[in-house]
Amino acid sequence: MTKKHLSSKLCTSCGACSFLSEGAIVMHRTDKSYVPTCKAELTEQVTKLIEIVCPSKGYPIVSIAKELFSGASYDYRIGFYQSFYAVKSNHSETLRHASSGGIMTELPRYMLLNNIVQGVVCTTYKFEKDVVIPVTDIVTDPDELSNYQGSKYMPVPALASLDKLKDFDGQVVYIGTPCQIAALRRLQAVSPMLREKVKFAIGNFCGGYRDLREQTDLIKTAGMRGATLTHFQYRGDGQPGYMRIEDDRGRSWRFEYPKYGKLTGYLKNYRCRVCIDATAELADIACGDAWIPEYRNKNWSIAIIRNEELLPIIDRMVEENNISRKDISLENIVESQKQNITSKKHRFLSRQKLFKSFGWPVAVYDGGWNQDCPYTTEFELKVMISEWAKFFAYKLGFLETFNKLFKR
Repeated sequence: MTKKHLSSKLCTSCGACSFLSEGAIVMHRTDKSYVPTCKAELTEQVTKLIEIVCPSKGYPIVSIAKELFSGASYDYRIGFYQSFYAVKSNHSETLRHASSGGIMTELPRYMLLNNIVQGVVCTTYKFEKDVVIPVTDIVTDPDELSNYQGSKYMPVPALASLDKLKDFDGQVVYIGTPCQIAALRRLQAVSPMLREKVKFAIGNFCGGYRDLREQTDLIKTAGMRGATLTHFQYRGDGQPGYMRIEDDRGRSWRFEYPKYGKLTGYLKNYRCRVCIDATAELADIACGDAWIPEYRNKNWSIAIIRNEELLPIIDRMVEENNISRKDISLENIVESQKQNITSKKHRFLSRQKLFKSFGWPVAVYDGGWNQDCPYTTEFELKVMISEWAKFFAYKLGFLETFNKLFKR
């Protein structure tokens, strides 16, 4: 049973199983991802806990959110909400490093400065020559948060680092992806320590990521294979932002987001294609880009507040001129995230049906998608064939021709 779990095609690389096993499971890096690997035999109790907590097979997203955010309004496209706004930081240093409005840095910074929490669990990078390694820390200095800014479009076993909280004196806010936060909520259900220590969770809107081979090939494209890297970012330097790679020889390579995605032909991670969570529905506040004309390329973010405890905090941040805030409609939020919501909410059933027909595993949820799916399995099959054709075109060396031919 445990061996099957460890080899699951649905693994999100979140690291929750490593945390629960207290060292018996480590997250091993392969050329594609971080995979849980047993270093010692697991007890029956730990095995059962892992099966309960692991988000890979899906989870009752609506039921969990309803319990967390009782009294909140609900829309299947964005989940539960108390309120939502367009927001941006009023601090130039935060915006300089931001991908959009900088709210995912500005809010925890404010929480630290005002002792609402005493730490921020977030992820940065370290480098072993040309290998980029995500590192999850507890940050206590507000001025250090800029070193942790930016989306991490790669597998990150962040929850394996939660054991650091055992000796931490205080409460924290956790920053992560929807699947990491889902695993965190399941962990909190079985861990009194995490219920006590993690006060808030901040999540980003997410469309999924590609495996580590994309990162490796982009470093090669930048001409830095074998170099000693000193900086790597998927996004930053304003909206929509740039990938930027630098090495110890002073070389720098920069490519606009999201256009660098066309430089390789890798498919989105399989588990991301069976995910329903577009807007971090189990986070206390979820943030993402405002991809609509009024806000596009102007460093604004969308913030969906699900936990009512955050409403007065946001109000104070506005009053104290830490952030700017504008009203935005639900339909504008949906329009700004149209591609992501279409993929995860409207195409969910047709994609699941296709994958099941191939005998592939799928994630199971208790709702949160369009019941009247307007897409067919034939449509999904065409999409899948197109994606694989692009991958093979890339591997055979004519991706640019493929993209021009099919106007991708």
